Amino acid sequence: MAERKKVDRVLNAGGLLCPHPSLLTAKKLEDMKPGEILEVVCSDKCVKVSIPALCRQGHYELVETREEKGLIHFIIRK
Repeated sequence: MAERKKVDRVLNAGGLLCPHPSLLTAKKLEDMKPGEILEVVCSDKCVKVSIPALCRQGHYELVETREEKGLIHFIIRK
């Protein structure tokens, strides 16, 4: 099993609909230092497209994507 990375910040966007989770993620990443890791938790399935696109456009590393109990978790390194 891969070693889990230390998460520096968590953004709980559960219950929010697109585009709000992506907008909040972008804002949170702007406030973080390079190398820090953000975990984003969402319930809207649209984020499966929008968060990876945000990472590509912003040159952030999408370390992990997983689903647990109806929530989608993204681990992103700035």
